[in-house]
Amino acid sequence: MTAVLSPVALLLLVGASGFFTIRRWVQLFSVMRAGAPARRFDHIGQRLKGFVVYVLGQGRLLRWPFSGILHVFIFWGFVVLLTAIAQDWPKGQR
Repeated sequence: MTAVLSPVALLLLVGASGFFTIRRWVQLFSVMRAGAPARRFDHIGQRLKGFVVYVLGQGRLLRWPFSGILHVFIFWGFVVLLTAIAQDWPKGQR
């Protein structure tokens, strides 16, 4: 049975995709470095409050009563599921 793509064509495709990926990463990295440095350790109290309200409490989604509450239940269901997975993870498959 013949291969759909020859190994040479496959190698050329991988090389081209690698080239364009690296070129795009260099462009994005240069844009990121051109920006102002981020001050991440100022206003710690406000940042922690925002984290609790908007990330853990899903504050922005609660503006819509029905879909917001459903989203909160789904989010916290996954958080609880993550704790169960984390508890079972060290045991692994026996």
